[in-house]
This record gives sequence, structure tokens and C-alpha cells, in this order.
Amino acid sequence: MSATHPIASRISALLERLEREGADAFFTFHGPNRRYLTGFTGSFGFVLVTHGGERVFYTDSRYTEQAEAEAPDYRVVLMPGKSIWPPLKDDLARLGVKALAVETEHASHKWFREAAEHLSGVMLVPTEQLVETQRMVKDDAELRALEAAQRITDEVFHALLDEIRPGVRELDIATAMHHEVMKRGGQNLPGLPIVASGWRSALPHGRASEKVLERGEFLTLDFGVMVDGYRSDLTRTLALGRADERQREIYDLVREAERRGIEASSSGRSGVEVDAVARSLIEESPYGAHCFKYGVGHGIGLDIHERPLLGPACPDVLAPGIVTTIEPGIYIPRYGGVRVEDTVIVEERGNRTLSTLTTELIEVS
Repeated sequence: MSATHPIASRISALLERLEREGADAFFTFHGPNRRYLTGFTGSFGFVLVTHGGERVFYTDSRYTEQAEAEAPDYRVVLMPGKSIWPPLKDDLARLGVKALAVETEHASHKWFREAAEHLSGVMLVPTEQLVETQRMVKDDAELRALEAAQRITDEVFHALLDEIRPGVRELDIATAMHHEVMKRGGQNLPGLPIVASGWRSALPHGRASEKVLERGEFLTLDFGVMVDGYRSDLTRTLALGRADERQREIYDLVREAERRGIEASSSGRSGVEVDAVARSLIEESPYGAHCFKYGVGHGIGLDIHERPLLGPACPDVLAPGIVTTIEPGIYIPRYGGVRVEDTVIVEERGNRTLSTLTTELIEVS
């Protein structure tokens, strides 16, 4: 595998960060980080990377052949039973590993207790967000996957417009959405998508229900597609029938807040700054009491919500290659709500929005 391959480049960058942590090896079993460092798409496996160039992938009999195919840069070790401790202990001793970096946010107290029992003589070096921080800036392979996921998402949205009309259930829309994703070669994200109409559109995470769409309501669609493990995230709010004056006022306010948030999403700006630009417009309006309570955006990639986070207490700073959502909203209990969301790639100068969909209010009769 060439040194320019994304996996090799990712490991090289990780080893540089690892040196600053004072460790001579790194260990993970967290799914997204495992996939990022190996290319392995299965659901079970442990990864060891050392400064000496050793790369080991431990798994059970279900996944050995898959691991050998998907992680060719790794020596695949079949675990006895499902216990990681015997082979890991042997390898650490053979490789002379004295300080092993582990991810505190993904390992339980029980895991640390067992590690201390089985890995005597090895110092466990606690780390936080070591790989997640690296994953913030996407490489070319990641950007291609994100762009492909967004293309399918846009196509699915256009197809759904033929399914949306008063009288159908939110669940009917969700079912059609899943079908359209699969027809186009994408994977659906776990769980039901957000399909929320009428009063339920005031629920920021209103998953599809038995409720029937009615004329005069808002309908919020928030969904994504997965391609090669990478996810898209899009929200559009529609009007069922002709929008009245109040609906247009609310929608236009959210749309402008999103536009300003996107415009502010440039290299060197913090999550706090971007959030404030979008939030202040709504907070200073007559609908300020119903302004969104969450952060205005989040990174997206192998996880649907990952760093950087954009919010009032989120100091992450944007840089070229970071991909983030911008999704302000207004939510009025017992009436309804509006959210408009797009995903942007931060570039050297400004940014680029992935979706080609209009943000103008769409009225569906």
C-alpha cells in the first residue's frame, strides 16, 4: 500500500499525535475510529498501531477473512474465544510496548480494570478525542464519499415531492424515503427519519409517526444517506398548501439565519462565532423566545454528529477540509416549527455548500 493511501496517511498523522502523548502504541475498538484507521466495515475488532510500524487487527472467526480483505496493511489475528487479552498481552511484550494509549471516552471502568489485571508492566496512557480531532479535517477520499451521499440525498428529496400530499401519513413518507435511498444505491441511516407535520414540526427530533398530513401545516423532513460509511444530513421544511403570512415570516427568518450561518462558516472562525451569527438574528426577532436551543451545527462524517461542534459553548475552530452542518430553527409549541439545514465544506477561502437544492419555501398541494 502506497504511503499516499488515505489509511497510511491517517496512521502517520496519528503516530505524530501519539508521540506528543508520550505513548509508543495506540489501541482502539471504537467503531468509527476503527474504520477510519483500517477501512474495515465490520462490527467487531480491536486495532493496535505502534511507532515501530506494527499494525495488528484482532477479531473473531466471523470477520477474519473480511479483515484480511479490507485492512490489508494489518496483520489479522484470530482471537481465542472473544478475549482480547491473551493475544494483546503477547504482542505488547513481543513489540516492547511500555506505554499504550487508550481512549477514555470509549472504554468502561470494567475495561480499564481488566486491562490493569492482564497487561501488567504496560502503562495505560489515557487520551481523549485523539482520533476524533484528526477526523475533523476530511481527506479527499472522505470528501468524495460525503459528496456522493449528498447527491443521493438531493435526488431522494426530489423524488419525495411526488409522494407528499395531505392525507398521507408521516410513516408513508418515511417508507418512501427509505425505498428511494436504496433504489439509488445508498444506505439508510439507523432508525426512522424525522418526518414531522403540523404541531409535531415543533419537535426538533420528531420521528415519523402515524399522524396524517393536513393542508395548512408545515412539514419538516430531516434525513440523510450513507455512502461508504459517510453520512449526509439535510433538512427542508415545506408548506402543505399555500403558506399564509405568518408561515412565510417564520420561514424567511430561519432561511436568512441559515444563509448568515453558512456565510460565517469560514476558516479561522470558532463554533461560538458561527452559532452567534445565526442565533442573534432569530433571538432579536419577535420569535426570539422560540429560537433553537441546540448548537447551530455539527461536524459530519463517519458519525452523524461529530466534531467540530458549533454552539454557544463550542470553541472548536474551523479549518479547510472541515465539513459541518448549519441548521437554525424556530419551534413554536402547539403550532409548528421550521428548520433549514445544509452541509458545507470549509475551504481556504469561504466554503462550499454540498446540496444543490433550493432553500426557498416549497408549497405542496
